[in-house]
Amino acid sequence: MGKFKNTSWTGRSKARGFHFSIFLWVMRNGGMRGAYLFLYLVVTWFFLFDRKSNRYTRLYYRKVWKFGRWKTFRYVFKTYYAFGQAFLDKVAILSGMYTDFNINFDGHDKLMKMAEDNTGGMLISAHIGNWEIAGHFLKNTNKPVNVIMYDAERARVKKVLKDSIENRSFKMITIQEDYSHLLEIKRAMDNKEFICAHADRVPEDRKLRALKLDFFGRPVFIPRGPFELAVRFQVPYLFVFAMKESDKDYHFYAVEGRQQSYGNIEAMAQDFLAAMEDRLRDHPEQWFNFYDYWGFDTIMLEKDNVKATAAE
Repeated sequence: MGKFKNTSWTGRSKARGFHFSIFLWVMRNGGMRGAYLFLYLVVTWFFLFDRKSNRYTRLYYRKVWKFGRWKTFRYVFKTYYAFGQAFLDKVAILSGMYTDFNINFDGHDKLMKMAEDNTGGMLISAHIGNWEIAGHFLKNTNKPVNVIMYDAERARVKKVLKDSIENRSFKMITIQEDYSHLLEIKRAMDNKEFICAHADRVPEDRKLRALKLDFFGRPVFIPRGPFELAVRFQVPYLFVFAMKESDKDYHFYAVEGRQQSYGNIEAMAQDFLAAMEDRLRDHPEQWFNFYDYWGFDTIMLEKDNVKATAAE
């Protein structure tokens, strides 16, 4: 693909355990205010030197939101800062270091009804806002919560998080190459527990099975798995997001899909994308997919190839 290479998501985080360790040290010694201030230094470094992430975040604002040049630069910085805050808040709450956050619930009654009906269910989210914080507060449903995740984090990052996040109220189900994770999912469903999964990313090697749907007027790949699980086990599902509104305030949303969509995997996934669009219209800076999500590089390369062919 010429100069455009390795722009898809690989399932691996770019963060390093060393960076996490520094933040944890600052939080323990300087509190949340000290951590937020230190975050400005880290964000400035990424803003100035992480050219690849900058490129795709800029394209997100220019192509999706049609922002001008200077507004785009400002929002790229805001995105990095919001991402850093989300990480700090998550670790602070799940480790018990800081719990003075306010959570405003929208759709909490839907979540409680799912718990009270004792059917189990799918909670489908995305890499926007800070769903992990809301996931921690799902404990008031008195239902075990299982989070499906890819096992692609660097070992050092996983160790730091495991050592720090001891008070999490959910269990993790790691996707395995031998599909043994399906047994854990079935066990959780048989026990009428909640299964949580992100449905906004697809690794490059899984795109053949993925759905290709419209998101902000452009085609994207969406995993089938979370929606297929809801249909296969005949359980209800909700789209859940937690958006940061101020330093101490989060807004949790539990959104139902259209009733007529149930059983139609594509329609369910399109409802999910519509719900995600609604949240991002209010908080575009809380979009945390730092890669070529819409395939802009591929589109530009194809256009260049057409022009080169026409010129021959």
